[in-house]
Amino acid sequence: MKKLIFCTLLALTSLSFAQLKILETPQNSHSILSDQTKLKTFPSQSAANEAAIVGEYVYNSFASPSPYPGASRGANTLVWSEVIHYPTATYIAPRFSLMDLGPDDYVVLRSPDGTRKWTYRNQGINGLGVKEGFWGIPIHGNKAIIELYVNSASGGKGVAIDQFARGYTRAEMGYDTEAVCTADDTQEAKCFMNSEPEVYDKARAVVRILKNGNAHCTGWIVGDEGHILTNEHCVADQNEANNLTLELMAEGPDCATNCGSALGCPGIIEATGPTLVQNSEPYDYALLLPNSTVNNLPVTYGYMQLRATGAVLNEQIYIPQHPAGWGKRVAFSSSYPDDVNNNNGLGQVNSVNEAGCSGPGPDIGYWLDTQGGSSGSPVVAYSDHKIVALHHCRGTNFCDTGGGGDDPNRGIPIELVIADLGANLPNGAVCNAPAEPTNVNAVANGSNQIDVSWTAPAGGPFQYDVYRGLGGCGSASYELIAAGVSGTTYVDTDVSGGSDYSYQIKTYDSVEACRSMFSNCADATATGVCTLPPSFSGVQQATNLKAGYCSVQLDWSQATANCGNDVVYNVYRSVVEDFTPAPGNLISSCETGTSFTDSGMTSGQTFYYNVQAEDNSANGSGVCAVGNENTGLADLAVAATGPDNVLFTDNLDSGTANWSTAPGPGNGNTSPWEVNTTTVYSAPNSWFVEDENKTKDQLLLLDQAVNITSVGYALKFQQNYNTESTWDGGALEYSTDGGSTWHDILAGNGGSVPANSNRFVQNGYVASLRGGPMNGRNAWTGDSAGWQQVEVSMDDFVGETVQFRWRMSCDGSVGDEGWYIDNISVTAPTQCSFVDLIFMNGFE
Repeated sequence: MKKLIFCTLLALTSLSFAQLKILETPQNSHSILSDQTKLKTFPSQSAANEAAIVGEYVYNSFASPSPYPGASRGANTLVWSEVIHYPTATYIAPRFSLMDLGPDDYVVLRSPDGTRKWTYRNQGINGLGVKEGFWGIPIHGNKAIIELYVNSASGGKGVAIDQFARGYTRAEMGYDTEAVCTADDTQEAKCFMNSEPEVYDKARAVVRILKNGNAHCTGWIVGDEGHILTNEHCVADQNEANNLTLELMAEGPDCATNCGSALGCPGIIEATGPTLVQNSEPYDYALLLPNSTVNNLPVTYGYMQLRATGAVLNEQIYIPQHPAGWGKRVAFSSSYPDDVNNNNGLGQVNSVNEAGCSGPGPDIGYWLDTQGGSSGSPVVAYSDHKIVALHHCRGTNFCDTGGGGDDPNRGIPIELVIADLGANLPNGAVCNAPAEPTNVNAVANGSNQIDVSWTAPAGGPFQYDVYRGLGGCGSASYELIAAGVSGTTYVDTDVSGGSDYSYQIKTYDSVEACRSMFSNCADATATGVCTLPPSFSGVQQATNLKAGYCSVQLDWSQATANCGNDVVYNVYRSVVEDFTPAPGNLISSCETGTSFTDSGMTSGQTFYYNVQAEDNSANGSGVCAVGNENTGLADLAVAATGPDNVLFTDNLDSGTANWSTAPGPGNGNTSPWEVNTTTVYSAPNSWFVEDENKTKDQLLLLDQAVNITSVGYALKFQQNYNTESTWDGGALEYSTDGGSTWHDILAGNGGSVPANSNRFVQNGYVASLRGGPMNGRNAWTGDSAGWQQVEVSMDDFVGETVQFRWRMSCDGSVGDEGWYIDNISVTAPTQCSFVDLIFMNGFE
């Protein structure tokens, strides 16, 4: 039987809505009223990575003009704004399906009073505005304002929102008591500020995590470099990390303030879209590192350290947390009988050998209270205030009776996490870090040179690591430029005249194998020649045009010159992946636009393309005008082919004549696949099946059989899914005997079709399911983070007449959004013709 892991994956359900226009702002404003007023009901949570429902997705679209105009009326021109209003929302978080802005243009997402706001530039979080999209930060209250400001002369492609999340009220949320052990003894964090100051001080490092606009978990700063530790069932991969919002000090101003609502008592949003450094499903941890933060996290909030020897039976513990996504609370006292009788009503380690929730175990057991949303909380030893376990679940049974049948809440022993992290263990997480250097100074000393100096801390001898940021102190992100410096000076000769640079230093203690926190910052403006390349993200799309003659199109976003006053683009091509652009593989230079069509290739040949921006400063070695040119940008691959041969295609725009739906052999009383009009790849329709909190087995059948006549054909379709990760998901199946027997798309049919684990060409299964009718089978599960194309080779099916079906499986516990399918086809590319560019230009 599955154990319950309480993540605050606050999965949302989709309801129906009536739209109301509100005329209270100068531009656009939309208000959504829910037609569902009854309280939500919550399924019993009995599985790892269960979800606590705290709100819903509202599928409503908003968009700026595309393209939007440049700044004809001066700097910081407001060219578009939108107000999203949901009267009963406790917060609103929009999802940006498009963000592609011109240089120096930006989008502000803010509250009406401006007390909470976030600024997005270029392509948004991690460039996702031109890929699968991303979730914006939550705005507390029932209104969120989105504004587009323009500084560029040419404008950009614009902004689009395809949905938003709105938080439930306390009444709608209800109250989850399954991991509350007899009575909820947690208290608001501020209640400990005077009575237990060190408890309160440690709790400052606790993070409220919002995922995909609707899912809550708890995390905490570990080590002195600003890493965040939480549960793997909260952050399974980088796609999920891209859509995280990290909020600190989300607590009330005093002990009397009740922060018990979804995202109650707003704090400081420090970061979005962190990097996933490492995670582990067996040990249920995920280590994150923000790419940039508003404040220096360890300096501002402190950080937690891990006890290498782990927990001690019966020692006193406490758990700072964000239960149900509420404001910060601390589980310190316990009214559970074991704790009252044996530890004066204080939390303690009651067991060190509980069965593991998600891995081999054993887990640490305790009766301190938690809820959904407490997943990822630190279990802290009171004696030394070090972490002894990572909270992640409750047991099979509840803990609400105080009797012998109760199961305690549980955490992963922190020593297992330490061992598994290995070299990725954050600096200062376990070791005793040395003091940081002081009196850091940076001075421009001659052309293209900055001299950096500092004062060594007491002790030693030490070595030093030098970090540099582009921009002045407080405005830069830092990269390591020199490690193991033995003295207290460093000469930086890789600087561009006219640019600001800032520096921070760390002490390295080779005996402890441990680094200090960052020193103070010092900055200087370099003199000499301007050599900084343009700000440019490289080629973003490479498209096979499928024309009669072989051609591909490359697209990129506009670059910004840091030297000179103009930018051109140079296009490079190679048959080798990760090649180095050079004059020998240059195919076009001095391009002034943001796209390029290449027609000089043979059919089916894969080429890798790299685009670099070059300024007109004449200070570099660029191939167009000896300007500064980017290096180190990623390349994209594409092969040119002719128009497709089509055996079957259906984008569902003409109805469902080719399709049927049916319950599968393991189905309970669940809803079938249905035609959907709100989330589509190509309007107006897609297929959709809900991820329900019931045992579900629902089939979508393509009734038309497809005869595969030759090699080269592929089944392709677009999908978009968000399901309870590793418990609910979908798979593709086929039949070669008219539907009498069905097989997974990777399996053989027992005769003419062999098994082939490499049949997926693009976006295959992501994980095996741990429950439900398809228990143990590989499937699409978790979050696809938007639409993606699946491609399956049909080469093993030559001579077969094949039917396909899409199968959705749910494990009978917690639900999520579901699975969308659109634009299904079986096609094969044809040969395109090689056209020599010389003859295309009229030469003979």
